[in-house]
Amino acid sequence: MSMKNATAQKRAQNDPPALEIPPGGPWTVEKSIAYCVEMARQEPENTPLAYWFVPNALRPHLATVYAYTRMTHDFGADPRFEAEREEQLAAWEAALLDAADGKAQHPVLVSLKNTIDQYKLPMTPFTDQIVGARMNMRVRRYTNFQQLMTYIEKATFPIGRVILHMGGSDQVEHVRAADDIMTAMQLNTFWTHLSRDFERGRIYIPEEDLRRFGVTESDLKQRRLSREFRALMDFEIQRTRMYLKRGQPLRDHLPKTMQTELQVLLMGVEVALDNIIADKCDVFTQSHALKPKDWARAVARFASWRVKELTQW
Repeated sequence: MSMKNATAQKRAQNDPPALEIPPGGPWTVEKSIAYCVEMARQEPENTPLAYWFVPNALRPHLATVYAYTRMTHDFGADPRFEAEREEQLAAWEAALLDAADGKAQHPVLVSLKNTIDQYKLPMTPFTDQIVGARMNMRVRRYTNFQQLMTYIEKATFPIGRVILHMGGSDQVEHVRAADDIMTAMQLNTFWTHLSRDFERGRIYIPEEDLRRFGVTESDLKQRRLSREFRALMDFEIQRTRMYLKRGQPLRDHLPKTMQTELQVLLMGVEVALDNIIADKCDVFTQSHALKPKDWARAVARFASWRVKELTQW
């Protein structure tokens, strides 16, 4: 075999597999945006009602950011990709870099490139999410909260920062508040899906917290709703509320067109945390994924809050 052929073969062996492109192409920008919007509509838990409070012109871009985030997360965690997780994520990463060079083929990336160009977004938040997905794929336990935060910083912070950039409010203090909100949202997701994640081999409660409250992995496996476990969950929920509260001032620095969305979103997280407490921290047998009735409660809280705010003027 010639040196040239050997080099080509080695490169082919190291290249990620081709990314599967959904049928229905060729994927124009318009068709790709519609594809992302449909993805968002099919995931009511992860696409909150607050999405519908933003201006029509912004919704396709938020749906696109969601679709990219969803796919990146799924390559790192969804059981569908268990057998070829590394390869699929590598293919997605390569496709993202191609999209940055104007060679997008997957509809999510075609739409994402359009959003990046329109808002002059940096690529770093999107490559960081791939780093986060790779961490989630390889790390199944977290020694302490700081290690967990390292994952959240890569997987979740980029979403808030992209939306801030789109809203033109990316000052340092605003970014810090957005990071706090994204931390609260991610922690809420951990507690809401604790049982499902455990079945998939993942525990997001830091080991230092488990030890502090006297809870073992065996307790989680047996779904033991002990006094110690309830105390542990109460601690984690209070910490989540702390981050939520720290991020609330961001609302006043966003464009008015985005303030309602953020406030409804914050109240949706509050409702989810309240539901866990109301069920005595039973995250094993009770589903705490937000349902339409929960978002209705969040909107009602927003309306009540808004009335109080207006009467104070």
